[in-house]
Amino acid sequence: LMSLREVVMFPRSVVPLFVGRDVSIRAIESALAEHNKLIFLVAQREPDLEKPGRDDLFTVGTVSRVLQLLKLPDGTIKVLFEGLYRARWIPEDEYSFDHGNEFQLVRAHPISDIDEDSPERAALVRATQEAFEEYAKINKKVTPEHLATINSLSDPSRLADSTMPHIKADYRKKQEVLEEPNSTVRLEKVFEFLESEISIFHMEKRIKNRVKTQMETNQREYYLNEQIKAI
Repeated sequence: LMSLREVVMFPRSVVPLFVGRDVSIRAIESALAEHNKLIFLVAQREPDLEKPGRDDLFTVGTVSRVLQLLKLPDGTIKVLFEGLYRARWIPEDEYSFDHGNEFQLVRAHPISDIDEDSPERAALVRATQEAFEEYAKINKKVTPEHLATINSLSDPSRLADSTMPHIKADYRKKQEVLEEPNSTVRLEKVFEFLESEISIFHMEKRIKNRVKTQMETNQREYYLNEQIKAI
């Protein structure tokens, strides 16, 4: 197990992370050497904790694979993780223990998706894709490749998990989405996040335009007053 600060890893996502804590580096090295490159990524409840205990971690995370590892001159490493599936660990489990006080070894129990076939399902998928397309216009970090991938997905579970990493949201909110087993409900949450981000963007744009217009008016009045004084 490796704990994350203010980051929530989702299945079916590929995310680069900079790792600096010694305990995390040792966990990654153990995953590469002894566990077929598999590692359980779990967010910690409070990001300020340097050495979180078992009760300081969320119980739901994502079993991931280490794809690439690059050691940097400052001693940190850049790691490319691929999320595989969501899982739950039990802190009181007899199989959970500290490995020589270096990192935690745990038994991760896979969480199966709950799929409900409903008439709204296809409509929700389409609405989410349309919202993401609009969101991509305001978030320059979303590449055309990301957009094409999202538009090609029709499964609510895959669509929700692939979309969520691109959305700017508090890690606690993302954790709520990760813990939702019902794929339709999960996608509804993702759609709400997209609509909220789009609404906030347009609101910010209106505020900026209003302030800019007011500033231009004030500047124009100032220059006119100065001209009148000069005359």
